[in-house]
This record gives sequence, C-alpha cells and structure tokens, in this order.
Amino acid sequence: MISFELRLCGQEFTINRSDVVICVEGCYMLKTKKIAKCNYQGLPIIPKSMARKFITHGVMVESRNSNIKGVPIVEYRFKKSPYKLDIEV
Repeated sequence: MISFELRLCGQEFTINRSDVVICVEGCYMLKTKKIAKCNYQGLPIIPKSMARKFITHGVMVESRNSNIKGVPIVEYRFKKSPYKLDIEV
C-alpha cells in the first residue's frame, strides 16, 4: 500500500490509494481531504504543474469521467509514490 506526505495549502496531508483528485476546468482538487482555516472549509488545491507531473509519471491515473451540467469532471486516483520515482514535489 502506498502512503506519502504531501504539503498543500500550508498543511501536511497523508496520501494513500483511496484518495481521489478531481479536475474541474483545469483545477485539481483533493476530494477526500478537507482544509479548515478560521471560517473557511474547502478542498486543498494541487498545483497544475505538480498534477501534470504526477499524471505523466503514472503517480495519478484517470479513474472516472463525468459531466455535470455541461462541465466535464475527471477523477484521478494515486497508484505510486512520487518519492520512489524521484519526482520533485
């Protein structure tokens, strides 16, 4: 089972195989984790450059496509650890 630490939005998140990333109009969000800062609660954002590196190196793979109200949504799942592939995070 893979498990690695990823720092997003000033917080450390432990990522494993069950975590899901959604891509909505070019914005990659970690769907299975939440950020809670003051009065704000939301999903952590993964930078586009990092997400594209993860996709090209096979760290994240596409798991599902959907279309909600004309907006395409793509779901990705983690398959590998980026640290085993020496990808700069």
